[in-house]
Amino acid sequence: MYGFNFKGNQKKIRESWENFMTDGIIDEKLSPYITQSWLDSKQQNIDPFLSKIPVDSKKFESYLNSNNLFVNIAEETIEQLKIYLESSSSIIELFNSEAMLLAISGDSTIIEQMENIDNIPGSIINQKTMGTNAISLALSHNKPIFVSGAEHFNTMYHDISCFAIPIHNTRNNKILGVLDVTGPKEIFTSHTFGLVQASVSAIERKIEKHNLKQDSILLDYYISQLSQGANSILAININEQIIRCSEKISSFLGPSSKDWVGHSVTALALPNLKKYMKLNEEEIEYYDTLPNGIDTRIVINRISLKGIFIGWIIKFYSVGSKTDKFKTVKASTFAELIGNSPPFQKAVQKAKQVSLSHANILILGETGTGKEMFARAIHQTSQRFAKPFVTVNCGAIPKDLIGSELFGYEEGAFSGAKKGGQKGKFELANEGTIFLDEVGELPLEHQVYLLRVLQEREIYRLGGKNPIRVDVRVIAATNVDLLEAVSNGRFREDLYFRLNVVNLRLPSLNERGKDDIIRLVNYFVTIYNRQEQKKTSFTKEALEYLGSYPWRGNVRELENSIYRLVVLATEEQITLENITDVLDNYKKNTETPLVELGEVLTINEVERKEILRALHYYNGNLTKAAKELQISRATLYRKIEKYNITKDKIIK
Repeated sequence: MYGFNFKGNQKKIRESWENFMTDGIIDEKLSPYITQSWLDSKQQNIDPFLSKIPVDSKKFESYLNSNNLFVNIAEETIEQLKIYLESSSSIIELFNSEAMLLAISGDSTIIEQMENIDNIPGSIINQKTMGTNAISLALSHNKPIFVSGAEHFNTMYHDISCFAIPIHNTRNNKILGVLDVTGPKEIFTSHTFGLVQASVSAIERKIEKHNLKQDSILLDYYISQLSQGANSILAININEQIIRCSEKISSFLGPSSKDWVGHSVTALALPNLKKYMKLNEEEIEYYDTLPNGIDTRIVINRISLKGIFIGWIIKFYSVGSKTDKFKTVKASTFAELIGNSPPFQKAVQKAKQVSLSHANILILGETGTGKEMFARAIHQTSQRFAKPFVTVNCGAIPKDLIGSELFGYEEGAFSGAKKGGQKGKFELANEGTIFLDEVGELPLEHQVYLLRVLQEREIYRLGGKNPIRVDVRVIAATNVDLLEAVSNGRFREDLYFRLNVVNLRLPSLNERGKDDIIRLVNYFVTIYNRQEQKKTSFTKEALEYLGSYPWRGNVRELENSIYRLVVLATEEQITLENITDVLDNYKKNTETPLVELGEVLTINEVERKEILRALHYYNGNLTKAAKELQISRATLYRKIEKYNITKDKIIK
């Protein structure tokens, strides 16, 4: 089971190590794991006297950003194990599947000593960097491994012993990482081995429990979509396993008798699906053909809860087939735009009219008015509906990545560029529609490249020499006054006219009036009742209050507020008192009048006050303020600079 034969004679192990190093002699009493690893280490020219462990801080930070949950779950168990190993001069370490140290706990004196050799989070302790060690052996052999003293290839470990056990995702048996106990040989008894194994089992159970919880939430989204008419649909969890498959789509993905639940997404005969799933977009559409020859539009939604990604909902819409057996309800996104008020219906009718053309469209409106929903409705009604719809938030892309994000790059264009290069958003949207949200936030120096695409219908990848033709309809959106930006020199006039072939202004929620607000309230409470498995409703007084409330964040603020009220509801009836407790708590802390000395403020003045209000409320916390304002941190930084907001105006 474990990688050792010497059970106590460290002197003999040391002699075996010296004989191997000087004369290449292999002691036959050595474990075959150790023997092979020593041979590999020598062949790889690893320095056995290396005094520092290599550290990759950037890789460590990147890993934590996407795998923090695994670390948090494991650390809870590590703290419990630490109690049992107190006063044993040992440490407990958590590694990922690439032998990178993620967390360390235990004897503070030993931790300090290990820091002297750079044994810190981010250090890489694999075969290629350190030679023979328990962590790399446990990963490569996928089993518990014990390495004692001079069995380690490197001399820095000759005074310690290590016991490492792989941690698995029990659903697919993939290795998530390794739990390792390091300390003097004397602490390692059958009791110690049992404790470590029990700790690993506890971590695996907790991970599976969390996965089940995420699956349950994902199923709520699945059921919600079914109830809205999307009856050809899949739910796929973070392990890329199908957890639910509707009857209507099941037989069209393969043999009619096949039960797809539990299968990996790779089992589907849709080679492009996994590629598109990897794109970090909330929603992306593409065109494909199912195994039985049905031409299909596939819509992929990435589902997240409180910022944590939990899986995908995949919807299929038939766009023509060799048989008429496959019938799906084509989602009419214009029909899903809820509202009967004259200003809203005027916007809907104009959007329907322009959707039939190929003209570029500029959508204007305050934050949260539904600009992206209108863009999707236009795309779906257009002749391009079977082709991709790609969204780009121009305000959320770091300045130095805008070029590669929009236009892609060639292999070798810069350090770290992917082999074979990568397509940009315009290439992904070819023959379809690209939605450029917050286009007013696009830096001036990058606007000329967008202008070239609109004029020439071709792009150059970063590092590329040859033009690539693209046929893309552009729908842009902004909540800022672009004409003012043009006059201030922050936006190119020629680009403005290229984008503004047709403009579509969306009314604010307050312009739409009480009846539209109440319609939306009833819609959202139905959706979130289903999701949260509740049966809440609003009293007449509560609906009247919501219908008259100043929704500065428009539909987005309204939806978030209804969700919050449904979640917090303890009774089936949500009363006026319940609403004021939740909504007015924020309002009284943030509200300032939008009219001063009888003069109505400009859009920029209102925006500046909203930013100051949010920053003041969150005491200068930019992340929380940006989230409340429904903009990216990058956009918030730019607006702080634009409005000359200083620190003394932010911190209480």
